[in-house]
Amino acid sequence: MIFSGIKSKGFYLIALLTIICNSCKKEPATLVKEKYEVTLDAKRLSLDVINLANDTVYIIANNLSRNANQVINIEAGTLIKIKNNVTININAGGSIVANGTQADPIIFTSDALKGTAGYSGNLWDGIVVNGSTGGAPCSLSYVRIEFAGALFNASLSLRNVDSTTTINNVQVSYSYSRPSFEFIGGNCKAFNLVSYASGNDDFKLGGGYTGMLQNLIAYRHPFSPNTSIQLQELVGLFITGSSTFPSVSNLSVIGPDLQPGTSSQYNQVPGGFSGHSVASLLVSNAAKFHIRNSVLSGFPKGGFYIDSPESGTSLQFGESDFTYSFVHSNDSSRAFYIPNNLV
Repeated sequence: MIFSGIKSKGFYLIALLTIICNSCKKEPATLVKEKYEVTLDAKRLSLDVINLANDTVYIIANNLSRNANQVINIEAGTLIKIKNNVTININAGGSIVANGTQADPIIFTSDALKGTAGYSGNLWDGIVVNGSTGGAPCSLSYVRIEFAGALFNASLSLRNVDSTTTINNVQVSYSYSRPSFEFIGGNCKAFNLVSYASGNDDFKLGGGYTGMLQNLIAYRHPFSPNTSIQLQELVGLFITGSSTFPSVSNLSVIGPDLQPGTSSQYNQVPGGFSGHSVASLLVSNAAKFHIRNSVLSGFPKGGFYIDSPESGTSLQFGESDFTYSFVHSNDSSRAFYIPNNLV
């Protein structure tokens, strides 16, 4: 016994009470300071340099544009709420620097009431980066974009953006009626991208995009899109345009796999643009591609769908390649599919 050498009963009692009191002593509670919400007014939105700190929740109620020599800097851990139909436009020569961390991502989300975001009328219209030549390089790292893609723009749209732009560790969730990610023209590189529960395409590449994309995940939710959305295509990776020639590696497209409650939008049979095309991968309009180390699975009616004779020919003769990859469809006859009129 620890006190076996102590003869004094009084000392024993004092020591015992000291141990008991210390063991019951409460540590002071950690106080979490509630963050202030601040609406960015027109005056602040017009400043050449906008700095957003993570001790404040920001609300953007009007379209935000960054033009030549204008920048918005966003601190890791910052939460930004955006009103309906509002767009963040980064025009040529302007810049957005939004570098979060794994522990403290930057979040762009809807300002709609809890439980109502994601429905028509309760969405914003995404982040659009238009070119990057002549301004400070743009950077989006450890960023979440939620409940966007309302009207005209993808949740994150990169148009004619060059390789000085940094895009990595970005997750887009619940893009409504527009793609989660859109790369139109340019050659910027991006990696570690996640599209979750998109109501349209997960990744759309076109307009002559020739960049490199690596480590992409498209995870489809069976309930999305809802039947009220008018779609031209519903695709994990959509590559289109005669001058489009991307390199994509380590892509995983995970379709709804006919889970209970799967949206009827997935029941369409691939048939070109007369209806809407549903597939893990769609290549159209003479696009070329390098796709490697990828998994395409769980789409009910289409795995790898080629909707262009020129795209098929480029694959046949080795200009394009699709290697070390796995394709699955619930309809095995459509795992690899080319319409009869293209053969």
